[in-house]
Amino acid sequence: MVLALLCFSGCANHAISVEQARAEERLPTSDEVAAYIRLQWETDYGPRFARFASRPSQKPVLVSVTNVRCDYYIATPECSFEVVAHFLNELPQPQNMVDRYGWTDDGKLESVIVMYHQRRR
Repeated sequence: MVLALLCFSGCANHAISVEQARAEERLPTSDEVAAYIRLQWETDYGPRFARFASRPSQKPVLVSVTNVRCDYYIATPECSFEVVAHFLNELPQPQNMVDRYGWTDDGKLESVIVMYHQRRR
């Protein structure tokens, strides 16, 4: 019985900290995510698009970013979106992507890598 109470207490504290973290880390808007993708196209999203299309040596041209949906992954904003791009004179092709975001100290959106580990008890 004591063990169950300790676990419940620990779980409740974790849930409170997740809620507090979510309150501090607001979800980005669709426009903010689309603008960030456009800004980072040459160095991040474009090469990723090319790798996913099995054409890593080519540079895709961004056409649009649509269907942006954001929610929390634990306490971190995670957004899924559709990117449409094309290679040279080919027809545009869509790709679904997902990324996690955070905010810089000056309030700018940035892509983040989230690493979680389990605490030993």
